[in-house]
Amino acid sequence: MPIVGALLVGASRVNRQLFTFITMEDGPLEWPQFFCFAAASIVGFGVALKRLRSGHPWQGLLFVAFGLATFLIAGEEISWGQRVFGWQTPADLAAINHQGETTVHNIRWVQELLGMLLAIASGIAMLLPFASKKFTFGKRWDQGDFLLAPPLFSISCFFAMFAYKVIRFAFFPDSDFTVTKFGEWPELCFASGLLLFAYLNYRRLSGRVAPVLSANTEQARVAK
Repeated sequence: MPIVGALLVGASRVNRQLFTFITMEDGPLEWPQFFCFAAASIVGFGVALKRLRSGHPWQGLLFVAFGLATFLIAGEEISWGQRVFGWQTPADLAAINHQGETTVHNIRWVQELLGMLLAIASGIAMLLPFASKKFTFGKRWDQGDFLLAPPLFSISCFFAMFAYKVIRFAFFPDSDFTVTKFGEWPELCFASGLLLFAYLNYRRLSGRVAPVLSANTEQARVAK
């Protein structure tokens, strides 16, 4: 879906009006981003609570940080409700915010730093499922295979963001309207990947996923 979606959003550029509608502020791609980040935040705090209650404080704190980060991104996505409630941007912030909004991520140096962080975070998320197998996260830390690495099928969500940022840094350092607005799709993919990661962990910790039996265990069960 992330790859097919990227092709479809890119193809919509043949009609500037359609492309503008799809990628506009508060449009079909931006509000789903907000809901995915907000839901990931809520579920992430739920995972943190479960880990803290089960006696795994450092894992719990990791998901507290996850919940806070996704909450902040969700708020930034909709300018903390500015366009919903219609308040004015403080003059000092408007002077350094290139979109004139009540946001931090649209301040130039913050935007550049955030772009680098998103590229790094996406790259790490793509590598973690393989690192988990090699370094046996599950044997080192309780539930480590799942809590510390997204499922393999979700890495295409993070690949969309990683590829977009790398291409933008390499070929479009001074990006134009098309390149900038196309970024709404990778952002939605990234948000979806985080939500999937948080939700599947919460579901597993809630006991809604059947344990995977080893071949020997399954044979013994059948024999019995």
